[in-house]
Amino acid sequence: MFFRAGRKEIVNLKWIEKVDLSVAGGLAVTLRGGRTIEMSRRQSTKLREILSL
Repeated sequence: MFFRAGRKEIVNLKWIEKVDLSVAGGLAVTLRGGRTIEMSRRQSTKLREILSL
């Protein structure tokens, strides 16, 4: 299952290792391999619903 993290990025939900709170109410998602992706507040709300956070 994939999730649009922003205009330029799509994330495979199975590759998410860690989810942290970011500045301005968004989320910072760390993927396998160490890459970190910052999400907007709008997309963070949708991801929280999907992951039941």
